[in-house]
Amino acid sequence: MNGLYVAASGLNAEMAKLGSESSNLANIWTPGFRRFETIAQAEAGAGSPYEYATVPSGPVLATVPGPAQDTGNPMDVYVTGNGYLAVQNVAGQELYTRDGALSVVPTTDDPNMGTLYAAGHPLLKDDGTQFVLPKGNITISPSGIVSIGTVNYGKIKLVDPTGEDMVAVGDSLYRTASGRSLPASNRVGVRQGFLEMSSGNLVGDMVSVVDSARQYDNSLSVLHMIDENWNQANQAFALNVNA
Repeated sequence: MNGLYVAASGLNAEMAKLGSESSNLANIWTPGFRRFETIAQAEAGAGSPYEYATVPSGPVLATVPGPAQDTGNPMDVYVTGNGYLAVQNVAGQELYTRDGALSVVPTTDDPNMGTLYAAGHPLLKDDGTQFVLPKGNITISPSGIVSIGTVNYGKIKLVDPTGEDMVAVGDSLYRTASGRSLPASNRVGVRQGFLEMSSGNLVGDMVSVVDSARQYDNSLSVLHMIDENWNQANQAFALNVNA
């Protein structure tokens, strides 16, 4: 039974790794996507004299930013360092994203005014309110101040999650594992006209997925072989008892 348990633990670890790598590959072209890494380790105990594979926690969010691509689009911003843009979902919850492809959505009561969006949600100012802007050419300073002409409409809420565990909620959005909102940080800035691309490599990610799939298949084969040998041993024992 120890061999069966060890093989099953390896299968579980490879399945978790394959899930993370498949997600990384699927989002290779997603702006601001932060890669995930599944870390497996060998442990002893749990009543077994052998070491077995474990995944002590969920996928770990990579902190290495992706490369900045010069788009020349004034509605694109690249978030510097380990920072995030703060947005608000329909439930009023504060979420975070590095997807700096901004857009202006016209308000329902005045078509000449629009709400500034990021990652499909209203972008927040550092005072927690949303940007409502008139039509015009938007300028965003390195510190995140949004202006049209000479009028300043507020500063983008930029946060630094250093020391916090971040959890993905889908669509390039993240929240803190604790559920608390992060304070605005002056250590984070933006570069207008640039967009962060994924830090992944298409060929490298494809190779990783194929390699993990092979490892998964090998672990599954070992598991089946041990199970078959166990069944044969049980049958042989039963025959000897009944002889």
